[in-house]
Amino acid sequence: MEVRFRLHEEKRNRKLPEAETQTVTEEKQQSLWPGFGHEYRTALLEQLRRRLAPERRHALLCLGQNAPSVAAALQSSCNLLKSPVLSDEQHLPPCHRALLLHPPGGDIQKVTCLIKQVYRELEDLGILLLVYRPGSMTTLPLFEKARKKLAEEEYPYMKVLECLTELGAEVQWEIEHVPVITSKADWLYVVGRNGPPMPNTLSPQEVHRGLQELCNGCLRYIEGEEPVKFEDRLMFIRATKKSASTEFPHISRGTSIPSSLNASRPDIPLKLPLTEEMCRTLDISLQSISTQKRLV
Repeated sequence: MEVRFRLHEEKRNRKLPEAETQTVTEEKQQSLWPGFGHEYRTALLEQLRRRLAPERRHALLCLGQNAPSVAAALQSSCNLLKSPVLSDEQHLPPCHRALLLHPPGGDIQKVTCLIKQVYRELEDLGILLLVYRPGSMTTLPLFEKARKKLAEEEYPYMKVLECLTELGAEVQWEIEHVPVITSKADWLYVVGRNGPPMPNTLSPQEVHRGLQELCNGCLRYIEGEEPVKFEDRLMFIRATKKSASTEFPHISRGTSIPSSLNASRPDIPLKLPLTEEMCRTLDISLQSISTQKRLV
């Protein structure tokens, strides 16, 4: 049974003109994240630009889901002089910025191995940005079976943070909610094609039953072109490769920096010269204290 013929129940009896069908298909193919909407694309690209902070001369390496489309969008929006590199895991070139988009879950060893390979190719002060959607924290409107599968395939992101700190990186992580404004038909298209962000272990029968669950559940009262609004909860892990002279790598959430980076850090002597006015004030205070002691 073909799932794609059951995606739009409310449009089953209405045949779209050929030109309209072709336009919808082209829009989906040209979109970075088909079915997520223009607002999602704009917001996520802004998050990537802000965290990668690439300069025009920088070499950018992109790996993971939708890497070619994301690389082209970043090159255009950041005016990069060099085309971003799309390479396999065996031949990674040196780079100033590296972007890892939703590495496949299930095997933490493969993920940490890939992170180490990419990190080794970073120039000093280079940045590795990992974008990850934890299955147990997802806010996407998916059916119950898909949610459980995503949670099972989730790898422990604390292992990723530990891996980066062991490499000597300065690590920052943050959770962001990226807005999604789409239509019921487009979201059912995303779920029905059984691609990202869906788990890749579902059978066509399970997907078909899941579509029915959504149509009879959270999407039941959405009709026609009425927009569907929700958020995509993502984790951004940014690792900066410090130069050899930099000490005390640390890990923090967002842009906050811990007050004590290392308990063994020696105290730094600080000196401040006193002006004549400050000396006179101190003399008066000392004389007053001395007088009080004599009276006692």
